[in-house]
Amino acid sequence: MSDSADKIYMEDADGNCSMIPQLRSASREESSDQHGSGVELTDNAKARKGMAGEESSVDRMFLVSTETALEDNTKKGGGMAKPKKQRNPPPNTMSILSLADDPVDTSSREKMLRQLRAGVLLNKRKMMYKLDLDMNNIFMILPRGLAITSGSDSSAIEVAELEAVGWLDISGKFRTVDLSPNIDYKIVLDFKMESSIYGFPVPVNFNIALPDGTKRTGTVDFAAYARGSCQNLILHKFKMSPKNVGQVEFRIYEVVTGQWKGGLVIRAVSLMPIADNCIGSHRQQGERMEDQKMEKGNWSRKQKSQNNHPQSWAILTRADAVEGSSADGLHARLEEGVLLDRKTKKYMIDAASNKNMFMVLARGFAIAWGNDTRYWTWKPDKRNREEELARLKAVCWLDIAGNLQTIDLSPETEYEIVLHVKIGRRSFGFFIPINFKITLADGTQWEDSVDLSAYAKGSWHDIALHKFKTPSNNAGEVEFRIYEHSGHWKGGLVLRGVSFKPK
Repeated sequence: MSDSADKIYMEDADGNCSMIPQLRSASREESSDQHGSGVELTDNAKARKGMAGEESSVDRMFLVSTETALEDNTKKGGGMAKPKKQRNPPPNTMSILSLADDPVDTSSREKMLRQLRAGVLLNKRKMMYKLDLDMNNIFMILPRGLAITSGSDSSAIEVAELEAVGWLDISGKFRTVDLSPNIDYKIVLDFKMESSIYGFPVPVNFNIALPDGTKRTGTVDFAAYARGSCQNLILHKFKMSPKNVGQVEFRIYEVVTGQWKGGLVIRAVSLMPIADNCIGSHRQQGERMEDQKMEKGNWSRKQKSQNNHPQSWAILTRADAVEGSSADGLHARLEEGVLLDRKTKKYMIDAASNKNMFMVLARGFAIAWGNDTRYWTWKPDKRNREEELARLKAVCWLDIAGNLQTIDLSPETEYEIVLHVKIGRRSFGFFIPINFKITLADGTQWEDSVDLSAYAKGSWHDIALHKFKTPSNNAGEVEFRIYEHSGHWKGGLVLRGVSFKPK
């Protein structure tokens, strides 16, 4: 980690990243103490009391604004007229602003809203508070508000720009009491990929725990994102209901491989209303409404009910390229398959069941010595040259692993996990069955073996490994592993992928 000043990266309307320098952050020990109780805003009774008079003045300001609008309308119409309806900031705004690092100009509604749109720093630059266009609260937990650990190094973590660590562990907490009630929120990881990023051959894990007991686990494949880009990745969504009053906890980590890594910049972890799609900048209300009308029209116009796939739009944001402007054209394209996540996965719609289907391609596997050309080679698939096949030359230790987020699958649907493999004409060493292990999202494990010598050489085979049913909440991860560690040499196998097919 660097010893330079803290950095907040913001994104302008053109998607370019800019940097706002911060003061030096607290030590790691101080950060740990702060996170013991979470980041609290409205529980500070003294702050509430101190702002009571100011809150009253702002209330009067809103009243005068409404009365003025009423007078203007009355003059124009010559009689009673309805006042212009203005949305006011949430009732807890002044309480939150009591923790602002710098004074906020509340002399007029317009001036205060202008600052709240841009963002107000809180709690010694640990957080940023904003309002979206619908007057809902947004909170960004900035690098100074995160607990960042880099292995056994006990020195202070000054900035969230990763230079070189073998142990990545980032965590944080947030008290939800200041979120807008009855609003759907998303938890967003806001990060930048430096052009010099390295050391992320395996995905990074994340955990999220909500006050209602809901837990979300998943992975982030940083290697799938373009170098030098700013990214906003949605980790989880939840509704701010009475059940979720409490503390949200999150953790982002990779502590197993020991692989040195660097070049990643954590900008913020944000809690944003789902209707709001901007972090670094805001568009005019008219532009946003027009975009919503266009999106709604493009999706619903001339669309058959059987082609309606609500999950598809979120999934297709990860696509390398998608063709088909009409709903019918998109549906036909999805039946053929769309490559995702830098061509490591393939997303399809099963024509028979109209359910989501996925294939984790060979490039999405973690293969022992997979990048060593002495043992494995890679070549384009003749059926689709954008996909790659992994050909086993010879190894004495076979180990292949992969995973898929079940949130992408259709809920409450029975799926079959299928291995797509070719037994080469000159394959050898498979007289001992290979093992496989499936771990479902609820922790259930299934282990078995498959005798590849029983399959015809020179042919492709679809080998069913296991069946499972996705839950209604559909949150979690399915992991699979295929291995044979007896020590004898084997080769001639060609891997295409592992698919998740609806039954």
